[in-house]
Amino acid sequence: MVLRRRGHEVMLATNAHFRSLVEGAGMAFAELGTEQQFDQLTADADLWHPIKGLRTVFEGALLPMIRPVYDLIARQRDLGPLLVVSHGIAFGARLAEEKLQIPNVTVHLAPLVFRSLHCHPVYQGMPMASWMPHWLKRAMFRLSDMLVIERVMRPPVNAIRREMNLQPLKSVQEWWNSPGRIIGMFPDWFAPIQPDWPAQLRLSGFPLFDQADKVQLPADIEQFLGQGEPPVVFTAGSAMRHAADFFRQSTLACRRLGCRGLLVSRYPEQIPADLPPDVRHVSYVPFSVLIRRCSAFVHHGGIGTSAQGLSAGVPAMVVPLSHDQFDNAARLVRLGTALVLPRGRYRAPKVAAMLHQLLTDPRYTQAARDAAGRMKGADGLQTAATLVEQIIPVAGG
Repeated sequence: MVLRRRGHEVMLATNAHFRSLVEGAGMAFAELGTEQQFDQLTADADLWHPIKGLRTVFEGALLPMIRPVYDLIARQRDLGPLLVVSHGIAFGARLAEEKLQIPNVTVHLAPLVFRSLHCHPVYQGMPMASWMPHWLKRAMFRLSDMLVIERVMRPPVNAIRREMNLQPLKSVQEWWNSPGRIIGMFPDWFAPIQPDWPAQLRLSGFPLFDQADKVQLPADIEQFLGQGEPPVVFTAGSAMRHAADFFRQSTLACRRLGCRGLLVSRYPEQIPADLPPDVRHVSYVPFSVLIRRCSAFVHHGGIGTSAQGLSAGVPAMVVPLSHDQFDNAARLVRLGTALVLPRGRYRAPKVAAMLHQLLTDPRYTQAARDAAGRMKGADGLQTAATLVEQIIPVAGG
């Protein structure tokens, strides 16, 4: 949207599930995947598994879209100078950059993808400690590649490359970033740039987009917020469809602690049918509006949700499930804004005890307010747009 306001012609290509959101923002839309495919992927419980999640994303979303992304870009190049801005897992964009010489800016929303021997990310299932020597960390990265990452991704990607008469890759992770520019959409105080991160990486800060200018709080939720003490907000993620136990334990924790609660989920079948009067359910509300009116924020650790919590200046309890969530949770803990509770230990007595700690220990509230202060005046979307514009002349030749 920012690039469009700056006078650029913008097309956003993504799954049909997001068509109304894209077109509502006034941008041209190109469909990559059907609503049915989105539903099938999010209905798969393995998507949120700490180990199986990578393969599920790759086989269910990334691999089927490599060719469609490549073909879409190939068609667009005939219409004039073109610059592609793509997420790191949009491998079709990297293939178009390599095969068709179409400039590409790689965007990563979370710092997990940037390995480092100095300050390494937190990977579930790979217990890497800061005291370990660099040679041991390198060996652990190689083992992870051999057993999981490269083993899953490299063979099918190389099969497509053979069809395009491109040389096979030795490492997908050394290839998937554009050599021209990478944008990390997080601030340096959240994840400082490391000496062994890619030289072409620039940080923009968090994007913080949540439709707050278009979606208002429902009248009953507005009334609920104004009727008593600020509630605790609970969410397992906008696409999570397997969180019935999470919301049940959250409701029980509110009862045990004697606090008010607000359960946020687009899937009402996950919500207990017998909610007490001081616990409510809402399908969607902009977090930028809601969280700052609440006492604490319990969430899964997704990077967008984490950023909204930091911006609101509210302490958090993080219950990571998969993907980048464990690393994001660790960074929130380092900032002093959050406590982490493993998914398998998410039971009402423990939840209530940790919430009591968050709500009564002023260190968490102060750290959260300090983080919010750091974000005042920052605009990750504007900065990212400027970083993209710096590459646009290259696209025009």
